[in-house]
Amino acid sequence: MPAAEFLDLAGDSHTPILIGDYLVGVDRGLRVLDTRRQLTQVWELSDPCFNGYCSLIGSQDRVLVQCEKGELLLLQIGQRSGSDQGGVRELNRIRVGDDSVQILAHGA
Repeated sequence: MPAAEFLDLAGDSHTPILIGDYLVGVDRGLRVLDTRRQLTQVWELSDPCFNGYCSLIGSQDRVLVQCEKGELLLLQIGQRSGSDQGGVRELNRIRVGDDSVQILAHGA
């Protein structure tokens, strides 16, 4: 029996990652769950980029998101007072290739 579950984060090919006390995953949006509160969702970021496949690479407080359509997003994860995304802040975004690019890489 699992210690906790969050059924709205059930992507079949996306792998969530742990950033500090937060579990970060993609399933029709970037979702941030608090592991200290039995996977309670604390933030969600909606963006068309998160509607397709994404791979995540994390550090202590940042996530690099590689989206299927060739976008790379660098996000800051954590409590930020005054943040309009409630703890998820986009630091940078770049496009890799043109609109025909499809990237399905799985980070190791």
